[in-house]
Amino acid sequence: MTEKSVLIVGAGVFGLSTAYELLQDGYKVTIVEQSDQIPSESSSSTDISKIVRADYSSAVYSKLAAESIADLEKNWTEAGFFHQCGMVVLGESDYAKASYKHVKSMYPEQVRLLDQSSIQDVLPKNVPLNSLTRTAYQNKASGWIESGRATAELARRCEEMGATLIPNFTVGRVIWSGDNDRVVGVESASGEVLDAALTIIASGAWSTLLDDQINKMLLASAQSVAMIKLTEEQHERYKDSPIVINLNTGIYMFPPTSTRYFKVSKHHAGYISRERNAPVSIDTKREQLGEDEPPLSISKIPSVMYDELRNGLKEVYPEIANDSSLEWKTRMCWYCDAQNGDYIIDYHPLSNKSLLFATGGSGHAYKMYTVLGKLVKQRMDGTLDAEMSDMFSIQRDTEQVPVVDKSRLDTVRRDFSVAFMAEGQQQPK
Repeated sequence: MTEKSVLIVGAGVFGLSTAYELLQDGYKVTIVEQSDQIPSESSSSTDISKIVRADYSSAVYSKLAAESIADLEKNWTEAGFFHQCGMVVLGESDYAKASYKHVKSMYPEQVRLLDQSSIQDVLPKNVPLNSLTRTAYQNKASGWIESGRATAELARRCEEMGATLIPNFTVGRVIWSGDNDRVVGVESASGEVLDAALTIIASGAWSTLLDDQINKMLLASAQSVAMIKLTEEQHERYKDSPIVINLNTGIYMFPPTSTRYFKVSKHHAGYISRERNAPVSIDTKREQLGEDEPPLSISKIPSVMYDELRNGLKEVYPEIANDSSLEWKTRMCWYCDAQNGDYIIDYHPLSNKSLLFATGGSGHAYKMYTVLGKLVKQRMDGTLDAEMSDMFSIQRDTEQVPVVDKSRLDTVRRDFSVAFMAEGQQQPK
């Protein structure tokens, strides 16, 4: 075990971004993943799309996301998975107003307020539109990332740089030394032991299972996602649309992918299990929705969410919402919610800097892509900005129940119950 040996638990965006940064500084990195594929089909990172936006009410997150956008523009253009299509933000909430203020100061030429007439101008032509009377603005700097493909590319680059990636490795426990003053590695559920000078827990919503303290600070919550297969003719008309997010309702939607899948979801408090604070196992199947995309899990979603997604979609694009001939594929996306939506990037206080947590994405980790790894490295080096050091600290109130961050106006957690699930391929009624 060398001084620079690091073991990362979890091959999602937090884990791989961290590995990518450490490998550039000469660390020996091993990454373990519970799934038999990397990226995992059930990870929230493995999706057809994620928004990349600097539109936050928090100046800290706005700045970090702007750094991420700049990094994607400069260093990942050839990969072709970042699409800077712009975004239309609807809503009159305080969060929306603060977000506008921050992005307007950063992108004065790319951000503008919209009225009822100019909203129509930035949405696709030759498609039926409902009358949008809400306060709105456009941010041309925002875009979306093919997150499944981007995660796979990050894993590939880490492996090229010398990382060891071990799939099908479920961590059963973190191993503490005999004196319980430091962590020396992990043991798998089957009894295999891996040693490391530093262990990093970056397993998203599954992080809650590996440490009692972190279990109190995080909450696994499930979000409902629908991917609707457009016709070729519809795809041609909608392919150049911007992202649309309604901060009054939480509904957001993307332009269709090259394989014609139009994604819609709702950013809300989500579904939680009352039995255990971790993702709930439900019937899923792996499906590849594009030739270059990794397989992802397709599953049921709560029946009520079909109506909520359809109604939210209908407010903008009634044609897609009302077309009963279109196939809907759905999945549950497990968030790892932390207090106030702030990441946890810090050492376990009793580990003598041998156990570090890089988790608590709270639905907005992917926006930072490789910036996440830079934050982890800065924590390790003791160079993390003072404000962010406090924000991402594990020393904040561990008894505070994780609350919904300010971007989600729907703050009521819903019970996750298989009894209220509908078939994943069921059409909205």
